[in-house]
Amino acid sequence: MYIDRKGWDIPEISVNVNMFQTKQADKTTTFIDRDISFTKPIPAEQKDRLLEIATHCPISKILEGEIKVRSFVFHEEEVDKNIKYKNDDVTVVWNPELCKHSGRCVTQLPQVFNLKAHPWINVSGADAQTITEQVAKCPTGALSILNNKKEEAK
Repeated sequence: MYIDRKGWDIPEISVNVNMFQTKQADKTTTFIDRDISFTKPIPAEQKDRLLEIATHCPISKILEGEIKVRSFVFHEEEVDKNIKYKNDDVTVVWNPELCKHSGRCVTQLPQVFNLKAHPWINVSGADAQTITEQVAKCPTGALSILNNKKEEAK
């Protein structure tokens, strides 16, 4: 996009990535090297500007910041405690024993999921489709959804 806006003639950019780690005492440092090359010669100032842009891209910012890797296992089994939040269209079923990361719901659909509110799930905060899509993103199975119209038809 930047290249197009500037009208630069750079038909192709190649990026090779190499990752390695070093260990000193009990600290491991991971290095990710990006080797950027061009299929045709371009002026040094354009190369420098593109390198500067590469260091400010969103992925670079994520990788250069502090990263925490979290893993979750999806649970399909029934649990003893579940709480239901219902509107005319859907019922959100929350299993607090399985919930490990409500921050995902809170940041992605705050009008429905709000830890400071009581109840913390407001099924009137969005339409049924939006709520259903967010609940489907729950990686542990702490949230599930019932379609009230289908349940009534049974």
